[in-house]
Amino acid sequence: MEANQITRQVLDFQKSAFSSWLDILSIVQAQADFTGNAMLDQAIWIPERERLAIANWVSACKNEGDRYKAYVKESFSALEKFIDQKLSAAPAKPQNRAAEEKNTVSVIEK
Repeated sequence: MEANQITRQVLDFQKSAFSSWLDILSIVQAQADFTGNAMLDQAIWIPERERLAIANWVSACKNEGDRYKAYVKESFSALEKFIDQKLSAAPAKPQNRAAEEKNTVSVIEK
């Protein structure tokens, strides 16, 4: 397998792993939000001011999570473009092993 293919496969694997991790994190966050809201609804002794603070905190966490997700996806796109440029600019290797060895021998003899 060529280095170009390996590099591409590694990048695809990293993107897939990160995407799966974000999906899991989103599910955990949604469940925690649901559970937290259910607990707050039953806790009538918590003042409205503290409820608002908790809601703002949850909102900030969601917004920053979305920003992080967008930033990493943008970074993966930039990395893909960079790798594609490097792979397309890489010199082609000779397909014939005998021709490669012949070129090596002739360079050494000179």
